[in-house]
Amino acid sequence: GHDSDPLIIFDECHKAKNMLISGGKPSRTALAVVALQKSIPGAKVIYCSATGASQMQNLGYMSRLGTFGFGSFTEFQSTIEHAGMGAMEMFSMGLKATGAYCCRSLSYKGAQFELKSVDLSEGFKRVY
Repeated sequence: GHDSDPLIIFDECHKAKNMLISGGKPSRTALAVVALQKSIPGAKVIYCSATGASQMQNLGYMSRLGTFGFGSFTEFQSTIEHAGMGAMEMFSMGLKATGAYCCRSLSYKGAQFELKSVDLSEGFKRVY
């Protein structure tokens, strides 16, 4: 209806990943994505991409995700990056668990594999 909040769907949203780049200017796509979100504050937003985010800086355009208690996204980004890849994985798992992030996987139909057990070093065990 007329009184309902609009929905914005960013398909192939990874194309806006260049919002937070060091030593350069954000891409026009990233700026447009952020501007649209700001211009319709009540809109629901869905970010769609088959390309996963491997670096926190690539999420800068996803302003509706929030800052999770940090003062800014850059503060949040710095904390996660300083904590390492494990923190990024935990963050991603949290987004998936709450339904804020969905990803697809390829079919393994017809794939073959072999299980092998390996001994892990103490250093490797501490990391994970």
